[in-house]
Amino acid sequence: MKFFTLHLSTFTLEVKMRAAVISDTHDSIFSTQDVLKMIAAEGVDTIIHCGDMTTAYTAELFKDFCIYHAWGNCDYATADIQAVLKSCKAGSRSDRWIKAVFDGKMIGAVHDEHSREFAAMMDSGLFDYIFVGHTHRKSDRTAGKTRIINPGAIGGAHRGERGFIIIDFTSGEITDYNLE
Repeated sequence: MKFFTLHLSTFTLEVKMRAAVISDTHDSIFSTQDVLKMIAAEGVDTIIHCGDMTTAYTAELFKDFCIYHAWGNCDYATADIQAVLKSCKAGSRSDRWIKAVFDGKMIGAVHDEHSREFAAMMDSGLFDYIFVGHTHRKSDRTAGKTRIINPGAIGGAHRGERGFIIIDFTSGEITDYNLE
């Protein structure tokens, strides 16, 4: 029985060879600034944020990037975050979940893999990658044709290694960055 319908008609053609994937920044301003410097130094200007940015103040840090932000359970100020992200590089957006095409690969991002949005993405069978957050624990696994990746957390409670990833969508290669 399906409780949620995923509308895929709004896909847009976007070509991004590399993107950084981060999650759970939780208003950790200094850690987020450090991570953004590392991402910029790698020549990456696209970020997929898997939720729990938390406030519009943190959203302002992303002004020099094209950012795709999936709402997290601690993103209480979603309207404020959306308003700030509109001033980021073209294409930036913030919503309950993200879907896009990067270098011919169907990608999705959602905060919690136990959500109905995640289940709908998996049920569709269309996604090459689904990025998730919430647990603050890094993981990388495959289910069917879909690679499911949690980049770990930048802020919040310590439940695993702090860090993020940069992914090359052409090769599928992931560079894992640990902050500790």
